[in-house]
Amino acid sequence: MPEPQPQLERYSYTVSPKAREIRKQFPPEIVQTLLDLQDELASNPDAHPDRTRKIDTNGEVLVYKHPDPPLEITYEINRRKRTLNFVRYDLLVFNLKQLFISYSHTDAEWLERIKKFLSGLEDSDILRIWDDQKIKPADEWLPEIKKSLESAKLALLLVTQDYLSSDFIKKWELVSLLANAEKAGLKITWIAVKDSTVEDSPIFKFEALNNPKAPLEGLSEAERNKVLKEIYKRVKDLALAN
Repeated sequence: MPEPQPQLERYSYTVSPKAREIRKQFPPEIVQTLLDLQDELASNPDAHPDRTRKIDTNGEVLVYKHPDPPLEITYEINRRKRTLNFVRYDLLVFNLKQLFISYSHTDAEWLERIKKFLSGLEDSDILRIWDDQKIKPADEWLPEIKKSLESAKLALLLVTQDYLSSDFIKKWELVSLLANAEKAGLKITWIAVKDSTVEDSPIFKFEALNNPKAPLEGLSEAERNKVLKEIYKRVKDLALAN
């Protein structure tokens, strides 16, 4: 009868503040998977050599890649002290999702306000935000817009009367967005930024992220921030949806 193998002492572990912030952005079922994986790695950091790689010369920083859901967990290991420090989580399935923001340049101030609330989704690698301010002076602007439209999974329209009356938006950008929604499954949503005649636009058939009868412009700062926080949550849900 074989002798029982001695059980290895578990590693103690900590989670960095950055990793905690990233984890807050994940849906509950992903968080539970992360917690289970942390316990598994604490029991034996070498249990899955085929899924683990070293990313420093000393072998003290490792990345564990989980197949389903596709997660990466970056952690520091001190084998002498038997400690782990989880420094980062990445939910790979969402890293390539791009949010295309369509807006009128007249409303650039509103673009910046809204992006401030959505920036946490980029920081957490839930989505990438693209708008035409990312076009460099030396770039050809129309090919850049076309390329970004083709790779976008979500589109967010900032609706004002200036937006609806823009010739470029009406005749090219909106036409492309609607075509991508029909043929490529692009998800379109919009924000009522100012009062407009949007109800007579094809945009109106898509779900708005706020109440069109209470546009952002007409709200107090406190009310607006509350609505923008809710918009953040709704965009996050759209990004995390299959």
